[in-house]
Amino acid sequence: MRAGWIATGSVALVLMACSSAPDAPGVTKTADPTPVRTVAPQGQPDYVPVPGDFPLTVVVTSTECFDTAGCNVTYELDVKYSGLPLATASTYKVIYTVAGATGGAITGNFTATGAGGDKVSIGNRGEYLTTTRNSGVKLTATARQVISGD
Repeated sequence: MRAGWIATGSVALVLMACSSAPDAPGVTKTADPTPVRTVAPQGQPDYVPVPGDFPLTVVVTSTECFDTAGCNVTYELDVKYSGLPLATASTYKVIYTVAGATGGAITGNFTATGAGGDKVSIGNRGEYLTTTRNSGVKLTATARQVISGD
């Protein structure tokens, strides 16, 4: 069994592990065998978000359909962030695609900036216009890539 001390500010934690294998960065072993994700310790690289940290929902704000020509659809993206806290003022460009449009997938981007603690500011959003084959087509959006802007 190994025991170790980690000091952060004025708080000290005792960690005990029953394995001689080194711990993976960003993972703390607990009595429960499930790893726990933690914020990067001081001096370690900051957390870099991945596409899965940005669940996207297409919100249709208006639809105008025509007999045989399909529909004009105006939409916005509802962007959430579910990852670890980002360093304050760190900026990332998130590339996404919207599926379901008549002409194929639409590629777009927005920015995500760490705003302190678990807050993230999302920029470059607005209303978008596309066409669909008919009123039954549902638009869906998926984050595809995250590019560091620092």
